[in-house]
Amino acid sequence: MASISEAMATFAELRETLKATELEFSAVNELLCQEEYYTTKDVARLLGCSEASAREYMNRPDFPRLDVGKGFKVSKIAFFKYNLEQRI
Repeated sequence: MASISEAMATFAELRETLKATELEFSAVNELLCQEEYYTTKDVARLLGCSEASAREYMNRPDFPRLDVGKGFKVSKIAFFKYNLEQRI
């Protein structure tokens, strides 16, 4: 049978793990709440290409773009996630 001091130590470890998890969740939640978007011009700058090439890239069927007026936008998170998963 575990002693009271061992049980207290385990409880303290669990509490610290929970605090760390809450901090990670808080950071992710804050990032999602502050989500911003890239325009075609921003995508061109990030990829080091022309705006025409960026539009072509953003026209891929699987690209996570939003049609806004006559232009396109993509959330920063979706842009980086897409580029990690794709070959340009």
